[in-house]
Amino acid sequence: MPDTIFSGQTVGLQWTVRNNGSSTATGLWNFYTWNDAAYISSDSIWSGDDALLRDFPQSGPLLSGATYIDNKTFQIPKDIFGNYYMLLVTDRAQYTNDNLRANNVQTVYPAANPYGDGPVKTIHIKLSPTPDLVANSMTVPTAGLAGQPVKFYWTVTNMGPGLASGAWTDKFYLSTDIALDNSDQVFATKAQNRMLAAGEFYTDSVEFAIPASLSGNYILFLKPMPTTTCLNTTAKGTTRSLPFCPSFSRSSPI
Repeated sequence: MPDTIFSGQTVGLQWTVRNNGSSTATGLWNFYTWNDAAYISSDSIWSGDDALLRDFPQSGPLLSGATYIDNKTFQIPKDIFGNYYMLLVTDRAQYTNDNLRANNVQTVYPAANPYGDGPVKTIHIKLSPTPDLVANSMTVPTAGLAGQPVKFYWTVTNMGPGLASGAWTDKFYLSTDIALDNSDQVFATKAQNRMLAAGEFYTDSVEFAIPASLSGNYILFLKPMPTTTCLNTTAKGTTRSLPFCPSFSRSSPI
């Protein structure tokens, strides 16, 4: 495993399990199945507070002296950073007839120390660069009729250094002043599901009916809103609002 990895990164792991016992390893009720698992830990000892990263199903039986090799990937949790230990645990739920489990846990060594020579070393995790979804421009009519459809166009650019990947929602708000706050109502939304690298942008459009009860002058705000499924957008990522001026107005009173 690399010495330094990023939060949210997918990494690969290869491991070998050998049955050092004198009898065949079998599963409970002769199903011959168990799970190896990868954990992340603040120390080199497997314990209940370690975070499970992924289970890797295995099947037997495994004869005495026999081995198997597996190679899988898993994702590092988002929003974590610092020095951690990676642990590989074979038969973590104790499904087999293995009576000696003290050697079922192996520390995953970094690339600088792949064979575990010397003291156990940690793997350094850096926070992944975050995206910054910025509303750059918006084109809308300057007037409209209540109850009638209106169409507008906009552009959003990823101004941050990180990849925006997954789902987010472009939300449009109507406000009676130039400050967007919780009292402003959502006028329209457009769901997005994209991969947007640093510096990339997209242009989109939506048609939406002006509420029939609406009258007066308003300012239309656009704000891209990341969701929990936006894979690389963390709490450190930002979104910005773009007010459209002149104000959005209704052409005739109700």
